[in-house]
Formats: sequence, C-alpha cells, structure tokens
Amino acid sequence: MIRVIIVDDETYSLKWLETLLRQIPEFEIAGMFTNPLEALERIPVIEADALLVDIEMPLMNGVELAAKVKGTGLQTVFVTGHAQFAVDAYRLEVSDYLMKPITKEMLEGLLKRLKRLKPIFTSSYIEEKASQPSISNSLMKITCFGVFQTETGSGEMVKWPTRKTEELFAYLLTKRNSVVNRWVLADLLWPEQIGQRSMHNLYNAIYRLRKTAEQYALPLTIELINDGYKLSLGPNVYCDVCMFLDTLDNVHTLKERMAHVQTIHRGSLFDDKDYAWAADIRAMFDVYYDDQIDLK
Repeated sequence: MIRVIIVDDETYSLKWLETLLRQIPEFEIAGMFTNPLEALERIPVIEADALLVDIEMPLMNGVELAAKVKGTGLQTVFVTGHAQFAVDAYRLEVSDYLMKPITKEMLEGLLKRLKRLKPIFTSSYIEEKASQPSISNSLMKITCFGVFQTETGSGEMVKWPTRKTEELFAYLLTKRNSVVNRWVLADLLWPEQIGQRSMHNLYNAIYRLRKTAEQYALPLTIELINDGYKLSLGPNVYCDVCMFLDTLDNVHTLKERMAHVQTIHRGSLFDDKDYAWAADIRAMFDVYYDDQIDLK
C-alpha cells in the first residue's frame, strides 16, 4: 500500500487525480490540499509515503514545497503540464515527474516505481533521524521575565530564524497547553495584514518554529488541533513564566509562595521586547507579583 498526499491549486485537477488513484487499490489517499501552505502545515502529522504536487501554484509553488519537505521520508512526485520544470525535479532528486494530462496507466507505472523506492526512502529517513542529536537530560531554560531568551540543555543560546518566529513562541508560552485559534494568532502577530496573507505568514512562522525546535533538539511539541495550535513542553524544561503560574495555582502557604515568586520574577514579562499584544499580559503578571508582595 502506498499512502499519498495530493497538492494542486486547481480543484478539477485535484479531483481528477483523486478519481484515478481510487481506481488503483494499492494507492491510499492520505490527504488532499488546494493550498500548499496548508499542506506544509499538515504534512508533519500525516502518515504518508509520497507527495504528488503540482508545480505552478500561488503563495508557494511545488518546487518550494518539495524543497521544504525534503528529508521527511516522503517521495515527491511533480505533476505538471510544463516540461521545462524537469530540471528542478532532477535538482531536488524527486522520485518522479508526471506530465498532465494524467492517466490511470501513468499512475500504475508510478506505483511500481514508488514501491521499489519505498524501502530506500524509509531507511534513509530512519538513519537521518537517528543521526540527529538526542534531547539532553539537562534542563532547557526559557526566561521570559526580564530578558526573553531560550537555552538548550547544553547551554547553547537558541537563535531564532526571524523575529516573528520568536514572538510566536513567546505568545504560545503564555498559553501553554491551550489551543489557540490560528486566526487569533494571525491577527495578533500581523494586525496590519488581513486574510490569506496573514495566514501565509503564520504557516511560515509555525514551520520555522518546528524546524528550529528540531535543529536544537528542543523538548517541545506544537500540535495542530482542529483550527488552532497548542504548545506543550517536555519534562526537561525550566520556564519561569510557567513556574510562576504553577506557584500561584499550587503553592498554598504564603511564605512558600513568596519565596518562589521572588526567585522567579526577575523583571517584567518580555521586558526587552516590544510585542504589542504583551502589554496587557505584562500588566497582569506585574499585578500578580505586586499582590504577593503586599501580602507578606
């Protein structure tokens, strides 16, 4: 059985490919997308063997999408009506290249090639994952009060690819273990943009955040749940804002709570950042802190 993901911005082409694939029992459709950014967002959580992708698409073309999913264990197949893109296919070492209009016979031939290559791609992916650094037993450290910074378990400072990637991480930390609607995130981080443009930026920021977590072997996950995202931190993580909230919720004696709060609170939340959305949250934490001091 070969599980495939189809990406084509033309609904007719997508449906035609779906119809043909369903006529071949050894193919199973794992996902279908007309928006390549949505496909990029969901591919990490879909169990599939191959990606069948059109090349000429808005927002992100098939060549860009193929480059971003390279190394995930997916066999990529370009499906297009333009022969000049064959060079890109060979450059990216994609598994195959199909010219439109697609026929059932073409897909039957593709099936044979994908089945032959499947063990190679699977073993290569396993070897690549095995060669990646494992999560350190030392604590990853996230400081949000005062200077906002993230350190790996080995003490290396995390360098975020863009400011918006870091800002997205910061906001999700304040909502840890909660699902945040993606439109809410898009509006908060890109208030000057509307519609698909802001969603495009969000998809890219989520992708970069996941890639950064993978690069530094950070013990965290970002899940797509229904129409939102949830950040979860692993056990080997020290996060001061998380500890602060846990202290308010779980430490019941005033003396212990005061000791914890004064140790954790080293300045205002994200004090070195100019996040527009942070003003109200920052004020809320300052009030929490002042209330504890007044109670002593």
